[in-house]
Amino acid sequence: MGDGGRNSVVTRYVDPQSTGAIAVRSTMVYPLDVKYLDLKIPLRQASRHTDPMRDQVDDILEQWRRERPDLDVAPMGLFGRLTRLAAVVSRELEANFARHGLTGADFDVLATLRRAGAPHTLTVGRLQATMMISSGATTHRIDRLERRGLVARDPDPQDRRGVRVRLTDEGRALVDEAVATHLALEHALVADIPPARRDALTDLLRELLVSLSAPRNLVR
Repeated sequence: MGDGGRNSVVTRYVDPQSTGAIAVRSTMVYPLDVKYLDLKIPLRQASRHTDPMRDQVDDILEQWRRERPDLDVAPMGLFGRLTRLAAVVSRELEANFARHGLTGADFDVLATLRRAGAPHTLTVGRLQATMMISSGATTHRIDRLERRGLVARDPDPQDRRGVRVRLTDEGRALVDEAVATHLALEHALVADIPPARRDALTDLLRELLVSLSAPRNLVR
């Protein structure tokens, strides 16, 4: 392990006993103080083909092309994989947050306040808009974190009826610790993808997200 958070080593192991998984060990060095990271991720679900780059989504597409040759099923490949990736990644991220006594929703609030910069305070409305959730869900998250002393509610000096949510010292210490292991996990999850291809994938996903975020007429 590195000294003082420098050159920390993270080893990833994928359990070969997991369904559809293969054994992988990868070691990375980067400036994060992480003691260990144990991932068990089914990298590829079983397919009846031997091509190592073929997955179960390919089988599904093949079946649809056979059964409905009149339809262009290509988008299923993209969105099917996005859905499956979201499930796998969400499971791993939640497991990491749990090591810090947090949920993903808790981390979302704390991280939003932390990256807002000093004094790490936002109005409830701004916090809600940033996290893109309902007012009820926002209130529930704040209540839970306030009971733990991780955030506090303060009167808004610019609005007598308003409230600002502030990250406490304890909350800042916890989110700083959690974000370090969060980033270490994300590094591990993409370790097998070369940086150039990773950047290209990021650009393509950004393009898709921007496109889908714009007003559009979709077939209902």
